[in-house]
Amino acid sequence: MRSHTPPSPAALPKDCAPARAGRATLAYVIDALIVSGISISAYLLRPSLLLALTTMIELAVVMTFTRAATGHTPGSLITRTRARHAQHGGAPGLRAQSVHTLIMALLHLTAIGPLLTHLLAKHGQTLPDRIAGIIITEPSPANPAAQKIQQDAYGRQTLAPADHSPTWSAPTPI
Repeated sequence: MRSHTPPSPAALPKDCAPARAGRATLAYVIDALIVSGISISAYLLRPSLLLALTTMIELAVVMTFTRAATGHTPGSLITRTRARHAQHGGAPGLRAQSVHTLIMALLHLTAIGPLLTHLLAKHGQTLPDRIAGIIITEPSPANPAAQKIQQDAYGRQTLAPADHSPTWSAPTPI
């Protein structure tokens, strides 16, 4: 196994931050529900355990290739997270993603391993992510210090720039 190398802060784009554990967990749960739902549907349409297992494996392979090339899965698109290579900040690549998928497949044998691993994530990385050299990112807030909370016309709280000034000016007299 490789030794753990921490993610390079310079590798991440300025508009990204390491994903929070809850957001990464939600992306994983969405992906697991999609794979399980399609596999169960295949079983219900054609009662064959082999067909359901084959469908599940095929979906895992497709998600592996997709995440390796783009950093996205259906769950990450919904939660606005993205997997990136920890050193260069691009898509994880097939080698890193294959290592991640293999570890997650082994963790699935324990039933609660993947969920527990995601809940214990730190700085956008689960244990399989750290081993594979992947970091999960999410969009970072523009500049939290430059925002303040306001209420809109309906009483909802919204974020607005602290130096919120109108962009229009009164007409000049002639």
